Amino acid sequence: MINLVEDDEGVSQKYLSDKLYLDEALTTRVIRNLEKKGYVTREKRLDDKRSYNVKLTEEGKHMQPIIFEKLSRWTDILAKDMEEGEIDYIIDKLKLMSKHALLATKGEINEENRETLCGIDPISD
Repeated sequence: MINLVEDDEGVSQKYLSDKLYLDEALTTRVIRNLEKKGYVTREKRLDDKRSYNVKLTEEGKHMQPIIFEKLSRWTDILAKDMEEGEIDYIIDKLKLMSKHALLATKGEINEENRETLCGIDPISD
Protein backbone atom coordinates (compact mmCIF):
# COMPACT_ATOMS: atom_id res chain seq x y z
CA MET A 1 0.00 0.00 0.00
CA ILE A 2 2.87 2.35 0.81
CA ASN A 3 4.07 1.99 -2.77
CA LEU A 4 0.79 3.35 -4.17
CA VAL A 5 1.01 6.63 -2.23
CA GLU A 6 3.72 8.30 -4.30
CA ASP A 7 2.27 11.73 -4.88
CA ASP A 8 3.03 14.39 -2.25
CA GLU A 9 -0.64 15.36 -2.44
CA GLY A 10 -1.62 11.87 -1.33
CA VAL A 11 -4.42 9.64 -2.55
CA SER A 12 -7.89 8.81 -1.34
CA GLN A 13 -8.61 5.67 0.66
CA LYS A 14 -11.14 4.75 -2.05
CA TYR A 15 -8.38 4.88 -4.68
CA LEU A 16 -6.27 2.50 -2.58
CA SER A 17 -9.21 0.13 -2.09
CA ASP A 18 -9.96 0.09 -5.80
CA LYS A 19 -6.33 -0.31 -6.84
CA LEU A 20 -5.69 -3.17 -4.41
CA TYR A 21 -9.12 -4.81 -4.79
CA LEU A 22 -9.71 -4.56 -1.03
CA ASP A 23 -12.92 -3.67 0.71
CA GLU A 24 -12.91 -0.23 2.27
CA ALA A 25 -13.07 -1.52 5.87
CA LEU A 26 -9.90 -3.54 5.39
CA THR A 27 -8.20 -0.60 3.69
CA THR A 28 -9.09 1.59 6.67
CA ARG A 29 -7.63 -0.95 9.13
CA VAL A 30 -4.40 -1.25 7.14
CA ILE A 31 -4.05 2.54 6.86
CA ARG A 32 -4.62 2.98 10.61
CA ASN A 33 -1.92 0.40 11.26
CA LEU A 34 0.49 2.19 8.91
CA GLU A 35 -0.42 5.47 10.57
CA LYS A 36 0.38 4.05 14.04
CA LYS A 37 3.77 2.92 12.72
CA GLY A 38 4.45 6.43 11.40
CA TYR A 39 4.48 5.60 7.69
CA VAL A 40 1.39 7.55 6.58
CA THR A 41 -0.89 10.34 7.72
CA ARG A 42 -4.60 10.73 7.04
CA GLU A 43 -6.25 14.07 6.45
CA LYS A 44 -9.89 14.88 5.74
CA ARG A 45 -10.37 15.56 2.06
CA LEU A 46 -11.40 19.10 1.20
CA ASP A 47 -13.81 17.95 -1.52
CA ASP A 48 -15.45 15.26 0.64
CA LYS A 49 -15.31 15.59 4.43
CA ARG A 50 -16.40 11.94 4.86
CA SER A 51 -13.23 10.57 3.26
CA TYR A 52 -9.53 10.84 3.92
CA ASN A 53 -6.47 11.61 1.87
CA VAL A 54 -3.52 9.36 2.68
CA LYS A 55 0.00 10.80 2.50
CA LEU A 56 3.39 9.28 3.15
CA THR A 57 5.48 10.58 6.03
CA GLU A 58 9.24 10.94 5.69
CA GLU A 59 9.56 7.49 7.29
CA GLY A 60 7.11 6.09 4.73
CA LYS A 61 9.11 7.64 1.88
CA HIS A 62 12.26 6.11 3.38
CA MET A 63 10.59 2.66 3.38
CA GLN A 64 9.53 2.74 -0.29
CA PRO A 65 12.86 1.67 -1.84
CA ILE A 66 13.25 -1.05 0.80
CA ILE A 67 9.80 -2.42 0.00
CA PHE A 68 10.43 -2.21 -3.76
CA GLU A 69 13.68 -4.15 -3.36
CA LYS A 70 12.03 -6.89 -1.29
CA LEU A 71 9.12 -7.16 -3.74
CA SER A 72 11.52 -7.32 -6.66
CA ARG A 73 13.54 -10.13 -5.07
CA TRP A 74 10.39 -12.05 -4.16
CA THR A 75 9.03 -11.64 -7.71
CA ASP A 76 12.32 -12.93 -9.11
CA ILE A 77 12.05 -16.04 -6.91
CA LEU A 78 8.42 -16.70 -7.83
CA ALA A 79 8.91 -16.09 -11.54
CA LYS A 80 12.13 -18.06 -11.96
CA ASP A 81 12.23 -19.87 -15.33
CA MET A 82 9.12 -18.05 -16.57
CA GLU A 83 8.88 -15.82 -19.62
CA GLU A 84 7.71 -12.22 -19.32
CA GLY A 85 4.46 -12.99 -21.16
CA GLU A 86 3.67 -15.81 -18.76
CA ILE A 87 4.30 -13.57 -15.76
CA ASP A 88 2.07 -10.82 -17.19
CA TYR A 89 -0.68 -13.35 -17.94
CA ILE A 90 -0.62 -14.74 -14.40
CA ILE A 91 -0.62 -11.27 -12.83
CA ASP A 92 -3.57 -10.22 -15.00
CA LYS A 93 -5.52 -13.34 -13.98
CA LEU A 94 -4.72 -12.84 -10.29
CA LYS A 95 -5.95 -9.24 -10.52
CA LEU A 96 -9.14 -10.44 -12.18
CA MET A 97 -9.65 -13.07 -9.46
CA SER A 98 -9.11 -10.41 -6.77
CA LYS A 99 -11.65 -8.15 -8.46
CA HIS A 100 -14.21 -10.96 -8.59
CA ALA A 101 -13.59 -11.86 -4.95
CA LEU A 102 -14.15 -8.25 -3.91
CA LEU A 103 -17.34 -7.98 -5.96
CA ALA A 104 -18.61 -11.25 -4.51
CA THR A 105 -17.92 -10.19 -0.92
CA LYS A 106 -19.78 -6.95 -1.57
CA GLY A 107 -22.72 -8.96 -2.92
CA GLU A 108 -22.36 -7.39 -6.36
CA ILE A 109 -22.08 -10.70 -8.22
CA ASN A 110 -25.18 -12.84 -8.50
CA GLU A 111 -26.68 -15.32 -10.94
CA GLU A 112 -28.19 -12.54 -13.07
CA ASN A 113 -24.98 -10.59 -13.64
CA ARG A 114 -22.13 -13.07 -13.12
CA GLU A 115 -21.84 -13.92 -16.82
CA THR A 116 -21.58 -10.25 -17.78
CA LEU A 117 -19.26 -9.20 -14.93
CA CYS A 118 -17.02 -12.23 -14.92
CA GLY A 119 -17.35 -13.83 -18.32
CA ILE A 120 -18.45 -16.98 -16.52
CA ASP A 121 -21.06 -19.34 -17.92
CA PRO A 122 -24.24 -19.55 -15.85
CA ILE A 123 -24.41 -22.44 -13.43
CA SER A 124 -26.73 -25.16 -14.70
CA ASP A 125 -28.51 -27.67 -12.49
